[in-house]
Amino acid sequence: MLEDVPEPTAGDEDVIVEVAACGICGSDLEYYYGRSPVGTADGKGPLILGHEFSGVVVEAGKNVTDVTVGDRVA
Repeated sequence: MLEDVPEPTAGDEDVIVEVAACGICGSDLEYYYGRSPVGTADGKGPLILGHEFSGVVVEAGKNVTDVTVGDRVA
């Protein structure tokens, strides 16, 4: 199922990445087919799948020191 979610904002320790490409991991498939409780307390979601990605940092929290806006990340 696809659904719209609000655009995230970066907390003090967070970065926001504009995703350029995203792959599907085996754990994504296991969760999708109900064979893995990964990511949520009861294993029933909601969970946004797709953690194998690359993109560009578009926002960084005030305490982030390892990357800056414009950095390419994976």
